[in-house]
Order: sequence, then structure tokens, then C-alpha cells
Amino acid sequence: MKHGVHPGVRAFVDDPKQVRLSDTKGRENLMEDALKQLRHAPVFSSPAPIQPEKAEEVLRGVLESAGCSHKRDAVDQRIISDVRAKRFQKIVRSQDEVGGWPSLTE
Repeated sequence: MKHGVHPGVRAFVDDPKQVRLSDTKGRENLMEDALKQLRHAPVFSSPAPIQPEKAEEVLRGVLESAGCSHKRDAVDQRIISDVRAKRFQKIVRSQDEVGGWPSLTE
């Protein structure tokens, strides 16, 4: 099996001198070393305190402020109503499946 370049694949190491472009040297412990770095990496610190919230509270907050604009139209209301009622049947592929285009007013 030939080795080649794999698009989208990158390796990040602390010391590039430790990696050699050969079939075996420099990569024997590459995965173990990477996992060790991840285990010992500090967890990021937030500039503001993070308070856990229940999923129901998060959903309620999102639905209260969700929508395409500050003024909700018929589409926003339908989607929010469907989410609240847990009606997730299929992906809407045409406006005809949901009663046509909404009437837009300024």
C-alpha cells in the first residue's frame, strides 16, 4: 500500500523534529503522545461563570427568542409550534407542503 497525502488530514505535534517522513520512524507513538497531550491539556476557562441549565429551560428560552426576525411571521409561528408539540415528521422540501408562501407585511 502506498502512502500519500490525504486531503483534510493534519497532524499537530509539539516538536516537529521528532517526526520523520519514513514508514515507521516518528509515528510509532504518535497517537499515544497526542492522547497524552489531550488528557493533560487545561480545560478552557470562561471569562464569565457558566451555570448549568436544564434542557427544558434552555429549549423554552430558545423558543421565546427564536425566529427569522424580531417580528414573527407565520413560518416562525408554525416551526415553533411544531417544536413545542414535538412534531418532527419530515424535511419540508416545498412551500406547497406547508400551505404555500406566507403573506408578508411591512
